[in-house]
Amino acid sequence: MADDTTRIESHAGSRDGHHIIAIHGPVTITTAPALRKAAEGISARVLIVDLTEVPHVDSSAIGVLVHFYTASRESGRKLALVGLSDRVRKTLRNMSVDKLFQIYPVLSDAENDLSERNQE
Repeated sequence: MADDTTRIESHAGSRDGHHIIAIHGPVTITTAPALRKAAEGISARVLIVDLTEVPHVDSSAIGVLVHFYTASRESGRKLALVGLSDRVRKTLRNMSVDKLFQIYPVLSDAENDLSERNQE
């Protein structure tokens, strides 16, 4: 369950077949379960996790993101991360998982690129 400082929103993206999970606040051992739960039942071809308003993550958050990656690969879906702060990017790199993800600076870049890739 998210704490008072973290809010997780889940909604359809602006493109058909896209789903966005936007996180507002840190993702830690106390908030990571809510992030994982937010993705349950999403069947969209593309899942974009918007981390623009996430100041930092811990290993629990990384575990959830790797779970998203594994589930996406197994189901043939695409996964992207958006808006990583330097601190979040460094945490992914330090845990050697940064190369698993398609990373975009802003949401619109991810949606445009992943829409074009789905048409190929």
